[in-house]
Amino acid sequence: MRVIRINAVYGISSTGRTVKQLDEGLEKYGVKSTTVFSSGPDAEGAYRMGSPADVKAHSLLARAFGDAGRHSSGSTRRLLGYLDSEKPDIVHLHNLHGNYIDVPMLLKYLSARRIPVVVTLHDCWWYTGKCCHYTADGCDRWQHGCGNCPRLKKDIPSWVFDRTAEMLAEKRELFASLDRYAVIGVSDWIANEARKSILKDAFMIKRIYNWIDTEIFCPRTSDIKEKYGITGKLILGVCSKWSEAKGLSSFIRLADAAENAEVVLIGGIPDDTDLGRARHIPATDSQRELAEWYSAADVFVTLSGEESFGKVAAEALACGTPVITLNSTACPELVGEGCGEVVQNGEVGEILAAVERVLKAGKKSFAERCREFALANFDIVLGILIIWGMLSRKIFGTANHPVFLITALIVLLAMSSLRAPFVGADTQNYIDRFNSQLTMTFDEIRTASSSYKDPVYVLSAWAFGKVIPNAQVWLGFTTLVFLAGVALVLYWESPDYSFSLIYLYCMGIFFFSITGLRQAISMGILMISYYFLVKRQLIPFALLVFLASRFHGAAIVFIIAYPIAMLRAGWIRMLIGIMVFIIVLLFRDTIGAWMIRAVPDALFDERLESYAARTVRLNASGFIIQASMLVFCLRYRTEVVREVPHREALYNLASIAIVFQACAMSIAEFFRVSNLFSWSYMLLIPICIQHETKRNKSYDLVRITVMAALIACFFYSTIHNSGIVPYSFFWEKGALQ
Repeated sequence: MRVIRINAVYGISSTGRTVKQLDEGLEKYGVKSTTVFSSGPDAEGAYRMGSPADVKAHSLLARAFGDAGRHSSGSTRRLLGYLDSEKPDIVHLHNLHGNYIDVPMLLKYLSARRIPVVVTLHDCWWYTGKCCHYTADGCDRWQHGCGNCPRLKKDIPSWVFDRTAEMLAEKRELFASLDRYAVIGVSDWIANEARKSILKDAFMIKRIYNWIDTEIFCPRTSDIKEKYGITGKLILGVCSKWSEAKGLSSFIRLADAAENAEVVLIGGIPDDTDLGRARHIPATDSQRELAEWYSAADVFVTLSGEESFGKVAAEALACGTPVITLNSTACPELVGEGCGEVVQNGEVGEILAAVERVLKAGKKSFAERCREFALANFDIVLGILIIWGMLSRKIFGTANHPVFLITALIVLLAMSSLRAPFVGADTQNYIDRFNSQLTMTFDEIRTASSSYKDPVYVLSAWAFGKVIPNAQVWLGFTTLVFLAGVALVLYWESPDYSFSLIYLYCMGIFFFSITGLRQAISMGILMISYYFLVKRQLIPFALLVFLASRFHGAAIVFIIAYPIAMLRAGWIRMLIGIMVFIIVLLFRDTIGAWMIRAVPDALFDERLESYAARTVRLNASGFIIQASMLVFCLRYRTEVVREVPHREALYNLASIAIVFQACAMSIAEFFRVSNLFSWSYMLLIPICIQHETKRNKSYDLVRITVMAALIACFFYSTIHNSGIVPYSFFWEKGALQ
């Protein structure tokens, strides 16, 4: 896999170290990873774009015209040439607001090339007009279109023009044009904010914490306190560039108020700052030196009110040092239980009281829990594994590469097209009918088709035979329509093609498609209609359902999916399914007799007459299998729907399927109607298994367990029904009998 990421800096500061570590970590897993950057030391394997002069020119133009991120077109064109030569599988975007790149030019290129995109939110710039933060100003204009910006002179300042509404609208349009993109929030807070923003329609929005190197940031012993003459308790603050927004004045007042402890501030501080009793240590690029300071501190304090993550707090925790932070943005989620305190505001008295409580309890009472919390949430290996797993298991990566999907579907197409007449209960009948129609005229076939349940199928087969008079090719064509629907829904929704295809095969959906050619065509069309179902486009959805019903009458039932698709019922679905099961089980004879009388006249005319005439029943195994799958999937419903709201439709399709499967215990043919909806599990189960990544280590175990259960069901059902499904090619000896 080839991944290229773009970030303003490389190897320095928080995001620069993060992308460098990500490059180095992914290389260990066979991912060729390169970062494009503007500022920082030269690095082997990284690509520097632009120049200091270009950055200054971009910055000047952005301030003059209020349109940061729309300049540097020359260096951006050279970057696009580099991307053309590298042909990345994924482009991973980090901070692009460093006055070094033409963002619209880049996103239009990625859209035109249909390159999958991952966006990591290190701050809020990607979903606002221009602002990196907004909570201190109490601004929510980014949710409604921006404009009249209260931070016009902050972040990336504009001297005159307020073009935030225009730039936010442009970002919305650019993201909508991308073929597929995912969003990573570095905290739950920013991920949840993104779900309310222009990014809400992303393929997925996932929280993956920033990581730290827990082998460097670990409890250390050193003489650093003695080196600087610190004899008492140590209150530590770390920031690359101290400012009022980072709580500098509060730290100065805290230093004056803390009589029995010394406040040390590491990082750049404005020259004219009166620090009072606080001590200043210049910024350092040495992570080991920082780790020594964190380890030496008795308490770490961070007073920034606007943080998307807060890496210094994570580093301090990894060194076993408790943290005091503000109850704002992402800050509180970084301080686990027993790892420090969260104060409600920046009042020095409240901060001092929290510091005194921590100092009184003693660092030893926090150290073990702090280290455990950091290892569980911020470990570099864990973070890189999550990113690698996300990419390789195809949110966009090679596990879901289109070539894999196409290859697998070609194999299934060949199996169907080259099958012998006895493979599939009705295959021989369809072949005989196709051959008998080859010599008919249009008037003859029109007259003959009126006697069939699905005349459109008959007419289609006759027209195909006039062009290609070969029954084997016709078998392949009908399967091609079915597999086209499979390919499209998998491409739109499935996070794991391999799992979806295993479900397709093991749950009998593929064999169902070769049992009846009419059903194969209608199911393929219904799968295509799913796109319009979730887009809430009634007319094209209804037209496709109607077309499917012309090939197989039962398909008209799928029209009920439209009003039901976006209902939010949660566990009520399961209760309804259980109630239906119990009612059918207790009153199956009565219900069966009622359905035999009612079904032909109630809605579907003679097309379902054969269903009502059947008195054969199915046992409860199909219902139990579907119920088990639905229970499993409902565990993840909140997460699934929060990330991609339209996936509520998959849960509702599954709920409809289980109701019809229960009815099949009275009239067996209703399993066919259930199949019109139960293909949704082909998407829903891998989506839910994907959410096991939030439990990290158990993901592969759950995936393998569910796959094994599906395969076991397949072998049990086929052995139980007289052996493994027999298969022969049409040219084999005895196949033409």
